[in-house]
Amino acid sequence: MLLLIFGCLFFLYIANERHLNMESLYDYGARCGFWRLHRVFTKRKMPVTVFAVGMALERNPVVCHALKEQKDWEVASHGYRWIDYQNVDEETEREHISRCITIHERVLGKRPVGFYQGKVCLFNPLGFVCSLTSVSH
Repeated sequence: MLLLIFGCLFFLYIANERHLNMESLYDYGARCGFWRLHRVFTKRKMPVTVFAVGMALERNPVVCHALKEQKDWEVASHGYRWIDYQNVDEETEREHISRCITIHERVLGKRPVGFYQGKVCLFNPLGFVCSLTSVSH
């Protein structure tokens, strides 16, 4: 199974500053990059896990429709926003995870299969079976 990250790249975070280069990359991903990968994977009938940022899902209904059409694709949550969650407090993190679940249910018709917000957390958020942020044993 292939993992596709939609709406996420790693970058140096500067507090309270826009990162125009990253915004441009996110825009390109939503307009062009996703569709190129979508064509490649659907042509080859490859199962895919898409890690999607909640806000990106809300802003891209056409992408959501394409994701729903692919029966062998699954969508995992990649956080609510394009932020560095490393120093986000647990209460805010839980609220963002909850918000993402609501978004997934509204725009995709079901909960995300798992989540990854880019930081290790020691709690199992809202009963996910799969969490890439849990500590490996």
